[in-house]
Amino acid sequence: MLIQFNFSNFKSYRDSTTLDMTASPTVSEFPWQTREYGGETVLPVSGIWGANAGGKSNVLAALDCMARYVRLSFGYGGRTDGSVDFKRDTAFAFDSESEKEPTEFEVLYTDDGKPAGIYQYGFSLGDNGVEEEWLYYKGENSKEYKRIFDRNGLEFNFEKGVMSESDENLLKKGLTAQSLLVSLGAKLNDSSYLVLQNVYEWFMHIDVTDFGNPENDFAMSKYAPGNFLNEAVQKDVIKFFSAFDKSIIGFDVKEIPNDSSNGTIRFRVRSVHHTRDGQSKELRMRDESAGTLKMFILYQHLLNALRFGGLLVVDELDSKLHPLLQRIIVQEFTNEETNPNHAQLIFTVHDPWLLSSQLLRRDEIWFAEKADDGSSSLYSLADFVDSDNKPQDFEPNYLLGRYGAIPEIRHFNLLKEADQHDEK
Repeated sequence: MLIQFNFSNFKSYRDSTTLDMTASPTVSEFPWQTREYGGETVLPVSGIWGANAGGKSNVLAALDCMARYVRLSFGYGGRTDGSVDFKRDTAFAFDSESEKEPTEFEVLYTDDGKPAGIYQYGFSLGDNGVEEEWLYYKGENSKEYKRIFDRNGLEFNFEKGVMSESDENLLKKGLTAQSLLVSLGAKLNDSSYLVLQNVYEWFMHIDVTDFGNPENDFAMSKYAPGNFLNEAVQKDVIKFFSAFDKSIIGFDVKEIPNDSSNGTIRFRVRSVHHTRDGQSKELRMRDESAGTLKMFILYQHLLNALRFGGLLVVDELDSKLHPLLQRIIVQEFTNEETNPNHAQLIFTVHDPWLLSSQLLRRDEIWFAEKADDGSSSLYSLADFVDSDNKPQDFEPNYLLGRYGAIPEIRHFNLLKEADQHDEK
């Protein structure tokens, strides 16, 4: 489980920023929503609210950027065609000093099946690639973190006994300025580098959703649930749909011949509906509502996270979805019965209806706000202490501006202003 995500100098976030997934000691509501891991009390859900352009999505983008760099950095550097050359373009852009400073990412997490405790892994990126990289570990009953390795540029050091000299030498030969040690260790695929492979594997279970724009039948091959040609999988999706939409009774799925050599399976998907005369009617998926398409695409992401205990990251959870559907999705993660593998959900949202003291703990609610200088800040509702330290009505307080992170809107007469411009 993710315990904490730290980052700095990324897009609208200039200063060091933390998304903390541990339970606040000042919050007592819903204790059953917490999980005990590695000596920490961890939360399954975090939601981020804020105005448009306030920085909500950039928090998720930072986590996605870190995960993608771990997964892909071995391919950076050493190429002559320019197709995977590294170029940092994410530094805070509104002051000249930040553009020269590195972008930094760090996670603290626990991992099922590994020694109980907390891993602390991070790296910083400059214009020429990786400037620093580090990995530390703290046992469940330990008070201090112990170094596994640290790195400065192309120079790195492992703690004594972690890696043999010959294995370190092999890493030195393969390491480039743009690649990470954990990526290289995973690529070497040897048990000598298991400590690096475990870090890499943890990032493989971070799923940042991209709903795309499935305007044609072939696009559904990318977004459809895994193994969707299997009728049993199709029936599972129908059961999923029946909880909120009983109009779809089946799917007609046909494989499309694929001339490419990459082995990708493409198929055409039609939804099947009952008609008024007792017959059935097929519709192209692109003719379904945007909300139905989003739930269709979201199905596999939800299933993977809940089945394997991963981290699901959803930008604009409320987009195209009814508030009751959003609430049910959140409850799937907060309820230990429906989430036995301790999956986590991080989402951004505009809809204040989810800002409910009957649904979320205060430490599960976050706000992103942008200052006049263009820099964003991230803070938790748990930072707001009431005199009796009890949950209040979050939604009206938020809309009244008590917590900040709302747009500063002036009333405008769009037609009048446009007409005045035309007269000039």
